[in-house]
Amino acid sequence: MTDWQISFDAPWLLALTGVLPLFWWIGRRSLRQLGTWRRSTAVGLRVLIAALIIGALAEPNWVAIGQRIAVLFLFDGSASIDRDEREQALHFVNAAASRRQAERGDRAGVIQFGQNAATEIPPVDDDWQLDRFETTVAPDFTDLSSAMRLAAASFPPDAARRVVLVTDGNENLGDALGEAERLWKDGVGIDVAPIRYRRRQEVSVDKVLAPPEASRGVPFDVRVVVSSAEPGTPVRGTLRLVRIAGDDRHLVSEQPVVVDSAKRVFSVRQKLEESGFFTYEATFVPDEAAGDRVANNQATAFSHVRGRGQVLLIEDAEQPGRFDRFASLLRRHEMEVTVRPSSQPFGDLADLQQFDAVLLADVPRVSGDGAEALTNFSNEQIETLVRNTQQLGCGLVVLGGPNSFGAGGWTNTPLEDALPVSFEVQNSKIQAVGALVLVIDSSGSMEGQKIIMSKAAARASAKMLGRMDYIGVVAFDSTARWVAPLQRNDVPGAIDRRIASLAAGGGTDMMPGMLEGFRELRQVQASVKHMVVLTDGQTAPGDFAGLVRRMRAEGITVSGVAVGQRR
Repeated sequence: MTDWQISFDAPWLLALTGVLPLFWWIGRRSLRQLGTWRRSTAVGLRVLIAALIIGALAEPNWVAIGQRIAVLFLFDGSASIDRDEREQALHFVNAAASRRQAERGDRAGVIQFGQNAATEIPPVDDDWQLDRFETTVAPDFTDLSSAMRLAAASFPPDAARRVVLVTDGNENLGDALGEAERLWKDGVGIDVAPIRYRRRQEVSVDKVLAPPEASRGVPFDVRVVVSSAEPGTPVRGTLRLVRIAGDDRHLVSEQPVVVDSAKRVFSVRQKLEESGFFTYEATFVPDEAAGDRVANNQATAFSHVRGRGQVLLIEDAEQPGRFDRFASLLRRHEMEVTVRPSSQPFGDLADLQQFDAVLLADVPRVSGDGAEALTNFSNEQIETLVRNTQQLGCGLVVLGGPNSFGAGGWTNTPLEDALPVSFEVQNSKIQAVGALVLVIDSSGSMEGQKIIMSKAAARASAKMLGRMDYIGVVAFDSTARWVAPLQRNDVPGAIDRRIASLAAGGGTDMMPGMLEGFRELRQVQASVKHMVVLTDGQTAPGDFAGLVRRMRAEGITVSGVAVGQRR
């Protein structure tokens, strides 16, 4: 059954029809020279066109108003409703659905909900009687909001919409009030058919209280809070406490109890000699189950029992055993110490989680001699170490020495940001200044992966310098050119961008590049002067041994980095 009517989206524009008589009056005066019939016809057409324009501006709609109603019964299928109350509620749903007006096309359906929601009967215009539910929902929780969302998506578009909540209202998941407000704003009517019950012998386990952190061998109490819905009426039963560790379930306590007050607290003393994560599960089993029918007789709590402190000591792989006495001292103070070399410190975050503290014992970021033995902490490892401390609460201790802090290459890394000290000495009068010249082969033989690897190595070297250090970059092919003149490393990213602009091409002559770097290093005022040559080894002949001896005499060291596959 459908009614039709006209509506306007901008009805206020219909007020413009008040000027139509003025159109008529002006038209009759301006067309006075025409005959009576022609003048009346012209004026009438003008007024009609003006009226149609005003009507179009008001945005008319031809609206069909349906009289049919679609009702969805949201039926609570959680364990808080026992069988008798469930049958009564089901009888109410069947009776209400049978009163729909079939001749008008009314529709009715049923959605069952618990932890999830499922459609038992979609909104149909057929007669039905629901004796039992075919759908299955998780009964341990009550999420009324999920049923409302499913109902909103199930309504037919050509009917007025209404939901009927058949529930006891014991919601423990979702936000039913917020979802109901959204339905109301969307034009959905909401009715409630509450399921009421009275428990004269209802007992619930409200909570289990266990210390979240405990120490191995130290006694602690596990408390179970039990409440009665009818204080003064004693309810007898058995209180069972189980300790769960993984798949292992250990019965801690099983005692007969009498609950006759609003709240009662039962305490069980624990003392564990093993460490780990434990779950305590308390269950109340009434002697007479008929008076206690709500599934709220169980609660859990978690406790972490710590053993001796777990310490990871990372030592320099080049100096094994240097901190053995320190490790022995920690062990004498009831700590378990795991010693690992800097070449194999840890795998990932999960590997670090087993330790309460990590000690970097005068460890450099990069150690070892030669390409085969060279090891270093990657950026990912440093970020993992810092995140393990800042986000997960693990201790972090960095022991000073000649190989740690700034001297160990940790400057400008996340580790420096995580510690309360700066790795750079701010007083320039006493600060040791280094000077580094990178001599990079940019000849045609370096094209492709070689030049990419060389630039990556050069950029990594530049990032390890402090702001007071000097750095310069020389590129060579058949001639030498300064990519970045020797300068202070005080503009973050400047050298990095210069190195990134390098491209391969041309002949190969290493000697001019090394000579350019040597001349600048001789003149700069720095405590440590070093040159790094990155090349694939193809070059014109020259007296490289003599040049290195001259550099050594001037206090300048030089390193060569071979780029490319071994031949």
